[in-house]
Amino acid sequence: MAVGLPIANDGKGYNGKVTSIVILSCMVAATGGIIFGYDIGISAGLVASFFASSVTRAFGRKPSILVGGAAFLIGSALGGAALNIYMLILGRVLLGVGIGFANQSVPLYLSEMAPPRYRGAFNNGFQLCVGIGVLSANLINFGTEKIKDGWGWRISLAMASSSSLNAHFGINFPPRNTQQHNPKQQRPSKG
Repeated sequence: MAVGLPIANDGKGYNGKVTSIVILSCMVAATGGIIFGYDIGISAGLVASFFASSVTRAFGRKPSILVGGAAFLIGSALGGAALNIYMLILGRVLLGVGIGFANQSVPLYLSEMAPPRYRGAFNNGFQLCVGIGVLSANLINFGTEKIKDGWGWRISLAMASSSSLNAHFGINFPPRNTQQHNPKQQRPSKG
């Protein structure tokens, strides 16, 4: 869970408008919620929560979303193709790393990209995508549970890659932060 603290502002903060770039950026970033929701539908492994905040702070939100998407993609591929218990465990750990990074960085990215007036609405996109992820995981699990010869769980784990592809590759298009989106905006001096 991302925690925010109120920060005093002299009124010179980001007062941007809702543009197509803001909407696209927030929609792509919010799909990190689908990854989170999908993994909750399979199992909850928040392995990376302990160190994701440090990495997010040091390297930024967008790189953290990329790391989370890549870890989730590799984890879902390993889980679906597991030949032994070690591959399955490694896949689950990587899924947990992806969840930890997405849960840490996506709400922060959404909050930074959205204009202050609409910040709550845009951030609710993450929660909506969490719900979509939970629903899709349960529907896939329901559809694959009757598949014979042990393929059902493999398909269920491998299908997680579809949501991580969007989060991992889609985040390359929006700007890294509000300064890239609105170059005229100046950061307030630390005075």
